Amino acid sequence: MSKTHRYRAVLVADIHGDVENTRRAVRFHLSRKADAFLVAGDVGSRAVWPVAPDATEKERDTLRERGYFPFKVTQDEHLRFEEYVKDVKGERPVETERVIWVEGLIERGRNDPDFKDFTRRSLRDVLDVLTTIRKQPVVIVLGEQDYFNAERMVEEVGEDHPNIVHAHGRAVPLSNDLAVVGLGRVVELVPAGLPTSLIPWESYYLNTFHTQVLTQNAPRLEYSEEEYGRLLLRAYRKAEGRRIILLSHIPPYHSGADIGILSDTEDEEKFKVFFVGSKMVAKFAQRSATAVVGCGHVHSCVGVTYLEGTPVVNPGQLRMMENPIMNLRTYRDPFAREYVAGPRWDAIGCGGALLELGQEIDANRFEV
Repeated sequence: MSKTHRYRAVLVADIHGDVENTRRAVRFHLSRKADAFLVAGDVGSRAVWPVAPDATEKERDTLRERGYFPFKVTQDEHLRFEEYVKDVKGERPVETERVIWVEGLIERGRNDPDFKDFTRRSLRDVLDVLTTIRKQPVVIVLGEQDYFNAERMVEEVGEDHPNIVHAHGRAVPLSNDLAVVGLGRVVELVPAGLPTSLIPWESYYLNTFHTQVLTQNAPRLEYSEEEYGRLLLRAYRKAEGRRIILLSHIPPYHSGADIGILSDTEDEEKFKVFFVGSKMVAKFAQRSATAVVGCGHVHSCVGVTYLEGTPVVNPGQLRMMENPIMNLRTYRDPFAREYVAGPRWDAIGCGGALLELGQEIDANRFEV
């Protein structure tokens, strides 16, 4: 990269099938004349949203456009679910029995015969929007929620649109002295009984539905740290001395971009902390060749942190309609000051980041 040119890349993550916000992000990319468009995983959707029996087709289409499978439930179930969502968004206590009930409701939706086709279509719809970027590289890694042969679908789109690249385990040259190294899916560290107070049905998905259903339809959703290390080592060698943008769905371990928190059940003024990042991603993030890490996966860790001077950028979720982003840097300030270092973005909506790489590296958030 020349001393005068600043390479500009749009970074988004956790699209989760939101076609409308993908269009907005692409328009932002084109308006800023960015050099590349980077997608840090969870492109398609596996989300279910219970709807009332009298929901209109327009309401259902709106949910599909936003990456949600509209699943018809009874009027009573719908009212109970709506009350549950209000309590979760308002951070009011939710009894275990209600969480279990919601998990069961979501499971019914995922067992619907049309759900599998919806997940495929949601990924394809997002990819169709990305094909409107004609010239600049569109570099994609997948997340643990991209399944049903997602790799093959991205690669098939890439056959017709060579600028769209599935980058998992690869080095993708962007210029003579800059490349993207991609790493998809997640590391095998999600414990049984993942705390359910953040997004309650996530634990059910990861620990039950994930292992029983999804692995029958996707090559791999999780990798060991050793496997990640081998993939990264090969890709870094293939970068042939270029500076590297490490594009990983999962954040580096203990980087401030990978924090989960929940209130202590015995003392609500205290918090329990768990880290969901990859130690191998953290190791390679600290290599001298790594210019910046772009990641996703943890929607609430929005902003820039640093590992031994390497910027780690989590742009936050692109999908609308999920729980409002609870940025750790603003949501609980005392906690944030203790665990999260680096510039904060006061993120209240959905968006991405604009990376500018030159002698120095800047990352600024945009909202859609």
